[in-house]
Amino acid sequence: MVIGFMALFVSLLSEFIHPRFDVILLIPMLMLGIASVIYWHFTDDLRFYAWVQFFPLLYISIVSLIYRERSACQSYLFAALGLYILAKVAEAFDKSFFSMTHQYFSGHSLKHLFSIFAVYSLYLRLRRTSCILNEKREIA
Repeated sequence: MVIGFMALFVSLLSEFIHPRFDVILLIPMLMLGIASVIYWHFTDDLRFYAWVQFFPLLYISIVSLIYRERSACQSYLFAALGLYILAKVAEAFDKSFFSMTHQYFSGHSLKHLFSIFAVYSLYLRLRRTSCILNEKREIA
């Protein structure tokens, strides 16, 4: 899940702050996310992991609202953001989902499904954005 968060975060930085940020920041941000999971595993301290997950969500929300008109495919970003929020809600209510679904799905498993769909939304956004850019290049 943290890999999806970091990819979404870098994608937004690249789109709104500087186009080369995706090349410069993707690997370091992925490593930061993985390091937070490793730190959590060995220390049982969730603070670093929580910061890595929630700071990008806050930033994505603010930047998406500030730069609304600049994004060609903003609906995909909002879909990914919404799906990640649903993933966190599912995770928080893990046992409730498990009992509501008659022990068929846990909130943890739903979290992973929502995360997959969020990453897929980012993939669709990138694909759509490159199609739009290619059309603009062909017209010019």
